[in-house]
Amino acid sequence: MSGHRVVRTLVLGATVALLAGAAAPRSPVKPAPGAGSAADRELLGASAARYRGLDRYEISGRLRLHVVGGAPEQTIDAPFTVAYQRPGKLRDEFRNPSGAMLQVSDGTERYEYLAQIQQYRRHGRPASDAAVADGTAGGNFAFGTGLVKMFGQIADSALTVTRLADEPVTIEGAARPCVVLEATYPAHSPGPGSPAEGPRTYWIDRRDHRLLRVRSTLTRNSPEGPVKVEQVTEFDRVRLGEPIADSLFAFTPPAGARLVNQWDLPGAHKSVDLTGQDARDFELTDLEGRRHRLSEQKGHVVLLDFWATWCGPCRITMPLVEKLEREYKPRGLIVYSINLRETREAAAAYIQKKGYGMVTLLDEKGTIGDSYQVNGIPALFIIGKDGKVSSQMVGVQSEEDLIEALEDAGLE
Repeated sequence: MSGHRVVRTLVLGATVALLAGAAAPRSPVKPAPGAGSAADRELLGASAARYRGLDRYEISGRLRLHVVGGAPEQTIDAPFTVAYQRPGKLRDEFRNPSGAMLQVSDGTERYEYLAQIQQYRRHGRPASDAAVADGTAGGNFAFGTGLVKMFGQIADSALTVTRLADEPVTIEGAARPCVVLEATYPAHSPGPGSPAEGPRTYWIDRRDHRLLRVRSTLTRNSPEGPVKVEQVTEFDRVRLGEPIADSLFAFTPPAGARLVNQWDLPGAHKSVDLTGQDARDFELTDLEGRRHRLSEQKGHVVLLDFWATWCGPCRITMPLVEKLEREYKPRGLIVYSINLRETREAAAAYIQKKGYGMVTLLDEKGTIGDSYQVNGIPALFIIGKDGKVSSQMVGVQSEEDLIEALEDAGLE
């Protein structure tokens, strides 16, 4: 892989990781003495408040990433657009150098499109307003909503706030006077390989407290040495609470695009589609030695999650499966967490360490995994009340998509 591609992958990965970490809930921190005037903190809070509880907004611009170190110096532009209107209308588009990621919801249906493989998926429900507000609508497609969520939290955990020299920003052809504030934050994702973020700088419109520019610096290690990325978010349009054109919420498949149920990724193991077929019956033992037979759960919606302790994506998925089991068990959901080709001791130690309470079954020889033709994990199968496979998924899924699939299977 060329140095340019290595760094580009790392840069975009760091950007998404930064957004995910910044949008995650943080506990308010107590500012250190001399960490900024009350007026400056109040202004940062007023700006954050503009981005919370919005019923409609339209924001477009670009991430400009300037890369130094680890490879030849380079600049990468990644345009984006996010528009939202309650209830359930959304456009979230991020055009990185590898191709566009787009989700569009017209209030009735939601579509996802990956330009680099010319495939799109259709979901029979609109975007969830709660997921939009939480910055997670569409899972990996939630770039713009994650950005808005982050903007609504910029004052929550600021350690220091420093006033810099005022500077105007031109947007939509007009120069807007801005107050410039620099803020520092606690590390949000410590650990090997995590990007380290420096101070963030905000250009805040004096008149209405909109953010008109944001700058931060990320530093992380790559195989070619340390990579420093200056990330500047510049805006072409920031309209909060104003009318939005319905055309932004319409999806027309691009020429040559193919409708798929699951992404058909080049080089990936292809799973046999069992949707609509009778679920293969099985009997497996749980960690306490009790036996469970799938056919005895007919009349219930059942979620099967095939996983292993060594699987990173499985470790991401399992807390969500646990959450769904807790929330939907009173409505009749049965969850079987099926450990694949590992010993009882390994599975039990992991479950105990994490404190998971869902039923964990042991498929030590992989017989049941083979019967479901599992060739990639996590593999999730949702079985309807009629005992047929309603949907199947491989890899990390969003909570929104899993809930939609459960409801499609008949969960009331």
